[in-house]
Amino acid sequence: MLDHRTLKTPDGHPVVVPPSKPLLAQLVAAEWEGQANVLKTFSLPLTSIVVRSIDSLKDETTRKGVMDNLIKYLQGDSVCYHQDYPDSFVKMQDDAWRPLIAWVEQEMGMKVSTTTGFSSVKQSEELVAKMRAVMEDFNPLTLAAFEKAVLSTKSFIIGLAVVRRRISVEEAAKAASLEVLHQIDRWGEVEDRRTSNASWDL
Repeated sequence: MLDHRTLKTPDGHPVVVPPSKPLLAQLVAAEWEGQANVLKTFSLPLTSIVVRSIDSLKDETTRKGVMDNLIKYLQGDSVCYHQDYPDSFVKMQDDAWRPLIAWVEQEMGMKVSTTTGFSSVKQSEELVAKMRAVMEDFNPLTLAAFEKAVLSTKSFIIGLAVVRRRISVEEAAKAASLEVLHQIDRWGEVEDRRTSNASWDL
């Protein structure tokens, strides 16, 4: 309820959070309680996920299109493209990315291809099929959260680790921004509103 009125999606459906997600319901309510006179949609990330799950991802055609798009991020996943220099950046990759790759390999029972060169990485058809099956098992709310995580991090593997609760949102944001964080460690942070990375929330 919002000002004693039922909160509805753009398509007119009531915004209903599953009873099994009481914390999510509280956080969505808190997002709206924090709104001033002018609605700021960027400050409603959880609401947007819930709305997406209700208005769009119950439709099988839309679900298929979303999964078709997300699986592309597996083939070009940033965590599979490593640098072998400098040592400080290699360590950051090893700390943030290699545990995620090892986790996926254990979960899926097959190897994740990586590279330290300039050649593109192509994952096996078997891995792609297994990852597709994982998405197909997602309910609309989980798929909406996964879509948000993948698009925000530009990584299928990081997004999967978030929705599977392998890592936190904060850890995901760090894993997706290693190059920027490495540059800050070396040269310090430069304030530039035009180019600074915006934080993201789930």
